[in-house]
Amino acid sequence: MASPQVAFVGTRLDITLLAFDADGDELSFGFRPLGQALGNRAQIVTLADRAVFSWTPSAADVGTHQVDFTVGDGETSNTQTVAIEVRPGTSANTAPIFRRPLGFGTTLDLSKETCVDVDILIEDPDSVKVEVSQEPPIEGSTLTRIGQLSALFHWCPSESQKAQLQHVLRLVANDGDSPPVIKDYMIVLRVPLPTTCPGSPPQVLHNAPADATTLEAITLQATVTDDLGLKGAPVIYHSTHEPHSGPIDVSTMAQLEMTQRSPGFYEASLPNPAKGAAVPGLKYTVYYVIVAEDDDDKTGNCDHRVQAPSESTTFSVEITTPQVALSCNKSKGCPVGEICDGKVCVADTCTPQDANGDKLYWEQSSCPQDHICPLVGPSVTPSHCAASCVDNSDCGSGRVCKVFETQLACGAPGSRPVGATCTTFNQCADRQMCLPWSGGYCSLSDCDSSGSFSGPCAMGSYCYPMPDSRFTLGKHWICVKGCNAPADCRTSEGYACREINDDTQTKRKVCLPKAGS
Repeated sequence: MASPQVAFVGTRLDITLLAFDADGDELSFGFRPLGQALGNRAQIVTLADRAVFSWTPSAADVGTHQVDFTVGDGETSNTQTVAIEVRPGTSANTAPIFRRPLGFGTTLDLSKETCVDVDILIEDPDSVKVEVSQEPPIEGSTLTRIGQLSALFHWCPSESQKAQLQHVLRLVANDGDSPPVIKDYMIVLRVPLPTTCPGSPPQVLHNAPADATTLEAITLQATVTDDLGLKGAPVIYHSTHEPHSGPIDVSTMAQLEMTQRSPGFYEASLPNPAKGAAVPGLKYTVYYVIVAEDDDDKTGNCDHRVQAPSESTTFSVEITTPQVALSCNKSKGCPVGEICDGKVCVADTCTPQDANGDKLYWEQSSCPQDHICPLVGPSVTPSHCAASCVDNSDCGSGRVCKVFETQLACGAPGSRPVGATCTTFNQCADRQMCLPWSGGYCSLSDCDSSGSFSGPCAMGSYCYPMPDSRFTLGKHWICVKGCNAPADCRTSEGYACREINDDTQTKRKVCLPKAGS
């Protein structure tokens, strides 16, 4: 048995695997856990002179795991067992993260609803349970635990609370290990106001900024005054979708509280929707209104509310992505269609190659290190450089950690199920690839009904250890579509409903190429 290893929850463990073949044959590496499955966060990446096993344990993995590592040249193989002890994470990147609620706050329009609900969802890589609280609690509200990492805030403002325009919901997430994480979420109460109140409404003076070509936030400035004072800071409601004609429903828009810089002068930084995009010339229009409410009636609600420019029109600013590439250090930070060359985001196009004749098409020279150029589908056409990954968190927005014939790499998720026709892996749902069969065949590679490797197949499909001489064990575990009759399969493309033994040695009928085809 090799030397034991220690891993921490939420922190990636890398084990370098070295092997030598006296005949100079190409070596293939693999691994199998002897007990509890390692999930889809474990993979082996084969490099020119070695292989690297990577695993990012979760909180459920705490304990000791025995893992068999194998190496073979196609004729003989060797196995070593390694004990991996997983300990609770202690690094700063294991602190809780608020995944919901998003944004800075929400508005409760009391002319339509009397209560507000806020969904709360926490992500924590080293904890299966996180305590969520509000400090201090908003009087009359409830915070109900829904799950180990989720909760629901519910509040029906009282008559006295309705006199205050803005209320801050301060949420605290505590996993018992990392310092508590705080999220302030502003709830704005939009109270129906009488239309015959004496006095003057607030005055809002604002000029929309000039259209800009930038990735920076857009600064909005306004002069907002009232003869008797404001009830709270003005609020900006914004959206990249143009509101429908008629009165604008601000409760459907994102909100942003303005900051007072001097008496009567307010400012806010409008989030830039172009940030993170690297397609030069891409244009976005942001529509927004500014809402201010005065406090003329100190004991009641006979106040005035102003929405600028009007109740049914908006200000707008057009933002264009500049003609420069995004700087980066990982492909995760690049938009779909681009990868990081180590400095900036560039087009991810590559051409699969089979230089060594193993029909795996992983050899290529145009992709950066730690990327592969997977076969797109049934034909060898230009593909996309795919960054090696352990799980979805290693991939950027709009990508998942796909499985390309046992290699894990980032790709765009599609919607087509197992067995569907495909011309590219981007059409296949979730982590599936497009097998290079007649018309293409969406399938999850390296499946395992017990939950190891890529995990079990989706309902209605089965994990088939298909004979395949390209792999060390002579088999390729793939998900295939179940069937009851030939009509369930793509017979016109050469498929038949055939009987097989799945990876649990259970007889199944599945859609496969006809025998001999």
